[in-house]
Amino acid sequence: MKGLTVSGPLTVDGRAILGEVDDLLKTLKGMASGKLDVKGGTLSGSLIIDKDLSVGGALKAGKVIVDGGLVLKGGLLTSVRVLATGCCGNPRDKEAGVWIDGARPLAPKRSYNLVVIKRADHSVYKKQSYDVYGNMAQASALAKDLNSISDQYIVILQSHDEPSSHRFEGGLPEAIVRVGGSRAVFRHAPWPSRCAYILVGIPNIGEGNGIELLSDKGNGKDVSVETGFFIQGGMVQGLGKSMPVQSPWVTPKMENKWVRYTAIFNPPGFYRDSLGVVHLRGLVKGGANKTTIFTLPAGYRPTFQQLHPVSIWNDTIGRVDVMGDGRIHATKVATQWVSLDGITFRVAD
Repeated sequence: MKGLTVSGPLTVDGRAILGEVDDLLKTLKGMASGKLDVKGGTLSGSLIIDKDLSVGGALKAGKVIVDGGLVLKGGLLTSVRVLATGCCGNPRDKEAGVWIDGARPLAPKRSYNLVVIKRADHSVYKKQSYDVYGNMAQASALAKDLNSISDQYIVILQSHDEPSSHRFEGGLPEAIVRVGGSRAVFRHAPWPSRCAYILVGIPNIGEGNGIELLSDKGNGKDVSVETGFFIQGGMVQGLGKSMPVQSPWVTPKMENKWVRYTAIFNPPGFYRDSLGVVHLRGLVKGGANKTTIFTLPAGYRPTFQQLHPVSIWNDTIGRVDVMGDGRIHATKVATQWVSLDGITFRVAD
């Protein structure tokens, strides 16, 4: 096709066959002010148009640039990339932030940056930064805003510079859980100074069901976490690291003279996986029968008391009970040592 100029809509009900990229670009130059509507067929090459692109059939192109609206059969499609960096001076600081279809609606500032997307049309509903490090009251402000958002929105929270200080204030951990974060990561995991954190969730999606990433180190110019995903028809479609990551081990507060056996064996610890199963580990010694070894926090406890066979000193079998109130109870053990490795259970519904 040559010399085609369209000032209004162009509708192709059959098969549209277009040639080389250069010819296609020349052909479409006159169409930029109109509308291209293809109900069948395939477009090959590069497509550049500054108005609406509606595709009812298949679209195949090496490059598609649409300044107007892109409408697919499966609903709106929006790409999102999120990068959180730690310490200032990170070479990736200029890339940090939430990028939506290649545009960054909010330049990230210290502590937390919130971008909220409306699921109905993928528009940015809210964008705001909260300097929780510099002002403790900002934790309350962030918690209040998170709690005010309904499940008609997608929440994207990205940290910058220093997010760890004051994060327990103002009900912020509870608000994080409400939008898909987890206590295992936000409250109990080690948070070095100037670490990096990302949370993508939907209000009331359930604890730990969001996309949650936390760097394992801080205070370095190479500290960062990153994820990318698509939003299609108001739903988050995973890409790259956008599945929930495994929560780190949490070190409990030991009770009743129970301590770690030696540095050679597992230290006492627990974590909750993305399926809601709690795992225990550790070789411990020093306590007595019928005492509590440590207590699990809320969100890590079973519905009912559970009996677990365990290995104890002299290569015999003992018993440790996991109580509904979170106590890890040494029911029948040896003070010389008892292993908690392999104890697993589902948390209370």
